[in-house]
Amino acid sequence: MTTINIMKALSNMYKKPSISNK
Repeated sequence: MTTINIMKALSNMYKKPSISNK
């Protein structure tokens, strides 16, 4: 995995669950 892929994956994981949690 490249850094860009990791960044995108983290962005998706952080954005979606944060909305569900809050």
